[in-house]
Amino acid sequence: MRGYGSGHWRTQRRACLRRDPTCACHDVKHGHSWTCLAPSTVADHYPRSRRELVDAGVPDPDALVNLRGLCASCHSKSTANTPSQQGGWNRRT
Repeated sequence: MRGYGSGHWRTQRRACLRRDPTCACHDVKHGHSWTCLAPSTVADHYPRSRRELVDAGVPDPDALVNLRGLCASCHSKSTANTPSQQGGWNRRT
């Protein structure tokens, strides 16, 4: 499994941000009732998280088809609202 520091990930991230120059979040559950027009700065795995894609045995979870460009704010909200991702590296029990 490749990590986020790999050349493959960097290539996919750049391609995603070129494809989605503005934030692709337009989901009301993330606090928007409109399309966010902020510049994309984060390549987000969507609609399934990278963890879910890996668990499902997807050969390339970082393929462009599994990514969308988001602004940092929408990415944080999306991650916080994803049950399999909540807490991230800073999870406190």
